Amino acid sequence: MGLEGLVLVRKDNEGATQVCQLTKQQLVEHCLAKGAHAQKTTAETVLPFYANQSTQEILNGFFAKKIILVEGQTEQLALPVYFQKVDLDVTRDGVAIIPVIGKGNLAKWWRLFTAYRIPTYIIFDNDNQDDGTGTKRKDALKALGISEDGWENYLQGEEWLIESGFSVFGKDFEATMRTSFANYSQLEQEAKEMFGDSKPIVARYVANELDVGSKDPGWVKYQELKDAVLNLGIPL
Repeated sequence: MGLEGLVLVRKDNEGATQVCQLTKQQLVEHCLAKGAHAQKTTAETVLPFYANQSTQEILNGFFAKKIILVEGQTEQLALPVYFQKVDLDVTRDGVAIIPVIGKGNLAKWWRLFTAYRIPTYIIFDNDNQDDGTGTKRKDALKALGISEDGWENYLQGEEWLIESGFSVFGKDFEATMRTSFANYSQLEQEAKEMFGDSKPIVARYVANELDVGSKDPGWVKYQELKDAVLNLGIPL
């Protein structure tokens, strides 16, 4: 990963050209300011750390105008369908939805992309299966600048919360969708009978079948989520 040879050139909202190139030390300083572990984040370790864990899919984020970091493939496949139905075409609008494979990877990739001033949004849920103590979610909230006093509101709730820089899908994605759309469970069962129990495939099928013309509260929430993503500014 040739970090110091990477130069990002992009236009801001007013059409001005922005150029971003970082040294290893500049990246370290950014990561430390955003909550990275001080003893583990050094100029000697930062490049191997990211190089050894990056994938082509994650690195494609450098070509995006905005990034949404999600936990896994379920959100990656389903969210573009929901967004399309509330008039956000992620391909047309340059929004990359990137699965980082687990809550524990959200903060580190958020730090990298925001270091290069790419507007980056985080989405996670409160499923405790791989984060029983909440440590991984706390790391993400700390990176986002959320004070420790406010963590419990985001880590304990089962409601769908949408904030300016992140969103929490309550207990988990599926449970949140079931309470947000009246016939989600019915369509979910229909999908399982046709395709089996693959969560990403089922979630995408249901997203495609849901009626955007309904009065389900989920459409209001997706409009809010869309607006939060589109209103992301360039990180300082």
